[in-house]
Amino acid sequence: MIRTLLSMLEKRRYLTICITILYYLLVVLPHEQVGLWISTLFSSVSRASYNAIILVCFLALSLFLLLDLVKQIQTIKQALYVLLQGIIIWACFYYLIIVNIESIHFVQYFVLTMLLFTITKDIPSTLILVLFGALIDEGYQYFYLSPERTNYFDFNDIILDLVGAGSATLSLGVYGNNSTALQSRKYAYMAIAATAGFFAILYILNVWQVYASENHNFWVLIRQPEEGFWSFLNFDVVYHVIRPLEALVILVILFLFYTSFEWKTKAT
Repeated sequence: MIRTLLSMLEKRRYLTICITILYYLLVVLPHEQVGLWISTLFSSVSRASYNAIILVCFLALSLFLLLDLVKQIQTIKQALYVLLQGIIIWACFYYLIIVNIESIHFVQYFVLTMLLFTITKDIPSTLILVLFGALIDEGYQYFYLSPERTNYFDFNDIILDLVGAGSATLSLGVYGNNSTALQSRKYAYMAIAATAGFFAILYILNVWQVYASENHNFWVLIRQPEEGFWSFLNFDVVYHVIRPLEALVILVILFLFYTSFEWKTKAT
């Protein structure tokens, strides 16, 4: 199924570019409207029931994709990568997700990655674009959409976005559409280094800050830091808020993991 859709999109490159741009805008822009719609839809059920319904929906979708994927797995290496990805997703639910509706990040960026890959036909370049897209998405929410309601730049969501993208890259690898050439990876790493250097210069020039201070400006990543490793919501929800340095380390590890496999399967 996925292979057929990819093949169809690759044959219609300009249409795919338009679809990808429109899809990304629909993911980013209507956050407030979608949140209100979901709240209204589930207003008659308890928080526990709401979480259970979303979790069941996510597991059902994951099982559907996994069953289609398992048919294509041919080596122990492929199975191991899929297993590790499952562990990563579990860790995201345990450490990072506050309410299960946040699992929509996995789905949104899975689809975005598939669309972008049909344009770039290269995993590292696709993941770089996904990462920039995720940063813009969260920046839009934090600095513009609801700056008065958020205490920190949400690196948790960016991790979820990249994990969703990673699920797509694993699927592409299993389906035989993976491209992780060394030259491609080199340019991707150069892009990451250049971006890191750019933000480092802005930090030195005091254009942005990690923690708020008395003379802080608009570009502050953490307005009010969380105390301790765990954060609590209504005494029954426990989660961890990813700090900037943690986010940098985790994102680099995930990027290396998702660009580390180079396998071939049946010809398309």
